[in-house]
Amino acid sequence: MLIILFIIVGCGKTKSKKEASFSSSFTHSKSSNYFSSTQKIVVNVYYEPGAEPFSGPSILNLYYWRILEDNLNAIFQYRSSRPVVIVPKLLSDMKALPSQGKSVWTIDDVIDLYNKQVQDKSTTSEAHFHLLFLKGYSSDSQNVIGYNITDTPVLAIFKDVITKSGSNKFAGVGYEFFRNDALNSNSYFRKQSTDPLIRDNAPFLRYNNFGFTVGGPMLPSREKAFFFYSQEWRRIKRAP
Repeated sequence: MLIILFIIVGCGKTKSKKEASFSSSFTHSKSSNYFSSTQKIVVNVYYEPGAEPFSGPSILNLYYWRILEDNLNAIFQYRSSRPVVIVPKLLSDMKALPSQGKSVWTIDDVIDLYNKQVQDKSTTSEAHFHLLFLKGYSSDSQNVIGYNITDTPVLAIFKDVITKSGSNKFAGVGYEFFRNDALNSNSYFRKQSTDPLIRDNAPFLRYNNFGFTVGGPMLPSREKAFFFYSQEWRRIKRAP
């Protein structure tokens, strides 16, 4: 199952001049626009050769990128006029980048690549988010999964980190992303209802997206034959 995790590098650090200038150019990429005037939200996915994102249907015939689409639709479900959400689901719908031949990336490198290769820009009515799948690693650490460039809709993901093979030590991680109506605020229009059950409560929702990864040696020698396994589940219950 596709899992996108973004490590925000640079939080608490001083922006470079290039990053500060880059951030200031996204005048329409504001949350206030997303929840008011934006009529269409488009996710653009780019990839280098050898860094192709996982795509297509899973063994359950569910498209991996449908999770992202569902989450975006859920975020905007209480807007009076919901935006159209467009997320590519097949590799053929995504955009191939020429090989950059880099093994190490800085945030400034990602900005340079964006400026050279990305044409689609956000407007008042149409928001674009840009996901760049790249070969190589962050200049900060080989354990950093990606960059979220501050105050911009640009995300760089290092595929080599996501697809690291097993090692001679056992390691694993479990995770859960959940949403619950108890944590949601009620919408303006529901609050106008004369029915107290509607007026005083957000719509019923139980959303659990959870899973685990595990990897390590397959043989006692711990020198050859390693494995890595990932599994994810999703459970959703919501009001009709």
